[in-house]
Amino acid sequence: MSDCLSIATRIEAELAARCQELGLPLGRLDGSNRIVWLTAVPEPIQTLCVLPQFQCAFNESKGEDSDNDCRLIEITPELFTLVLEQCSCDRSGLLTFACVQPTQFSAAFGSLCAAAGISEQVFIDAIGPKPSTDAIRELASMLAWVPRSIRQNQEQLDTLAEEFGTHLAASYEQISSMYRLVRSLNSVDDPPRIVSLACAQLMQTLGFEWFAACFSKREEVSRALSGQFLPVGELPVVESVIAEYANDLVAQHVSDRWTVVLDPAHEEFAARVGSEVLVELIAHDGVSIGALLAGGRTGHDADITSSDMQLVDAAADYLGVFHQNVCRFDEQRELFFGTLSALSGSIDAKDPYTRGHSDRVARLSYELAVAVRLSEEEAETIRISGQLHDVGKIGVPESILLKPGKLTDAEFELLKRHPVIGYEILHDIRLLKPMLPGVLHHHERWDGNGYPERIAGTDIPLMARILGLADSFDAMSSDRAYRAARSRGEVLAEIERCSGSQFDPDLARVFLELDLCFFDEMLAADSERSARAA
Repeated sequence: MSDCLSIATRIEAELAARCQELGLPLGRLDGSNRIVWLTAVPEPIQTLCVLPQFQCAFNESKGEDSDNDCRLIEITPELFTLVLEQCSCDRSGLLTFACVQPTQFSAAFGSLCAAAGISEQVFIDAIGPKPSTDAIRELASMLAWVPRSIRQNQEQLDTLAEEFGTHLAASYEQISSMYRLVRSLNSVDDPPRIVSLACAQLMQTLGFEWFAACFSKREEVSRALSGQFLPVGELPVVESVIAEYANDLVAQHVSDRWTVVLDPAHEEFAARVGSEVLVELIAHDGVSIGALLAGGRTGHDADITSSDMQLVDAAADYLGVFHQNVCRFDEQRELFFGTLSALSGSIDAKDPYTRGHSDRVARLSYELAVAVRLSEEEAETIRISGQLHDVGKIGVPESILLKPGKLTDAEFELLKRHPVIGYEILHDIRLLKPMLPGVLHHHERWDGNGYPERIAGTDIPLMARILGLADSFDAMSSDRAYRAARSRGEVLAEIERCSGSQFDPDLARVFLELDLCFFDEMLAADSERSARAA
């Protein structure tokens, strides 16, 4: 509205200047039909315009031709008023006067002049130019462009403002979407889920009906994303059609130097999905590893724009960086777990009878954690703790670890120190802090007669209770220097017997229901390796 008023003010000022040059009086009508003069106006005209007789004649005539942009009102046969409707945002109008040169004055004109206390000729002389009646009518027609111009400018401004607002809102949403996308990509936990969330954000922001990320099975692709097809929205065809096209596309384009919009009129794939399709490659170290695809754009403009392409191109770049982070994390994870495996393996290697013990305890603990409905993250933490639970035996003499007979009290006291030794070895490693309760407390007992701190019941960390049960099962199920392995029936009966004394009774009950085929396969493989090594 302020822009509209600004235009009206400029036109008003220009018209006032022209009227001043022509000697025509120009005024603005306010909401009460009072006149605010915009040009120099002789005193007789000002006096006449405030007379009740003039106002009455003006009001009686102003309803005529009210739909016209410029209304010509005949006050008397000698005196005419032209009223210009300004604009919808300012209901006042512009008003000018014109007089013809009469051969004789009408009674109505004489009455007005008498009321004003001036003669008819004085008023006629004060009004300025005296065009003919036809010329006045032509002037009214020409001046009609003024309000039309104001309205057209206003409509254009409204349209521009609406388009600008729409583009501004879209740009803000795109920036917000990219901000949310970048924030979500800061984590490398569960890469498929994070990529799916990114696709959902892009689909919502850009107004597509469906969006998909497809990753190839190239060796450069992270294991977590290799071969993954991650769609969101309502796909127009079966997943395999889009995944096959994307994989073929990635295979054909080694490097990411390419963005395309597929037209249904010229591209078979776009025709098959029934809309334009935006395709952008995802690259890792300059090699194409996947693609983003989007189709079914909705809204008043279904065509894919350059803005859409730019945003998806930026998103693909971010996903490429995200993939690099996932790969680096995978490398660090492999190195981390490789180091842990080597560390636990070095302990098992000190005693040929315990080869694979840490791996088996880790797997048993994981399966028991899953069976009691712990989360995947909790189960994985317990598995790692199982891998490390005996690392403290590195500080126990081999003469004790390999002794074929019963340990003396002093030797047993040395052996009992291995949970504390393991804790002290690992406690400065930040990533292993969640695993330490299992390392320190896996030899505690439910009845409080365990070690090293003799805690009991639920005061023992759940992780340690799980590890203690898995550790005891494997120890009884495998050959040791001081005894042969027990049968499966004997081992399970011992666990049931010690439920509530050595073992958490709830865990023992679940453990007795586990399918232990995986354990038998692991034990057989470890026994075969030990036999070959011997």
